[in-house]
Amino acid sequence: MKEMTVTTAKYLAELFHEGQTRADKVTPYIEHPKMVAEFVEKFGGDDEAIALAWVHDILEESADKVAAHFHLEPQHLESKPRFWMQMKDRWGSGFCMKLSKLSDHWKIDQDLIKSNGKVAYLAELLISADSKVLLVKLCDMLANITESNGSRMSQETRYFKAVQCLKMAERKDLDERHEEVITAIEAYYNIHNSKK
Repeated sequence: MKEMTVTTAKYLAELFHEGQTRADKVTPYIEHPKMVAEFVEKFGGDDEAIALAWVHDILEESADKVAAHFHLEPQHLESKPRFWMQMKDRWGSGFCMKLSKLSDHWKIDQDLIKSNGKVAYLAELLISADSKVLLVKLCDMLANITESNGSRMSQETRYFKAVQCLKMAERKDLDERHEEVITAIEAYYNIHNSKK
């Protein structure tokens, strides 16, 4: 088993997002995980968190490429347990479990989003995630808000509401890193919301 280094994670992100663009159809997709990784580093994340940031979207955006690269059948990436069993010896079980929690690629997550709504799904993810996954997810949300610059207020509103649910949950393991990202998300939302 190889440890997932930041260098390896960056390479895999570049490989699996090659040719993809963001919603604007112009910006290379890799700019998003790069920004998330930069935020995670800025807010004090360790190397594992930075590596997770680089690859956080590969299952959601590039599952077929991941399966092909590792010579897996596509159904091996259809569920968290199957993914974990197939990849734990390559990337380590802890890393794979954390990565699986950052993706809503899985059918069960898609069903939860449909039945409970995006805010409830995201709030549950934030409340139940371990400290490291939570930092990466919050930085992912901050990157999305930063990139949109107020053009996707419905997404920013969902993020704001989910963060309020997280705050009400009064998790005891939130530290200054999480608080700083939460404050930044709220500030972006308030600035953009006041312009409406």
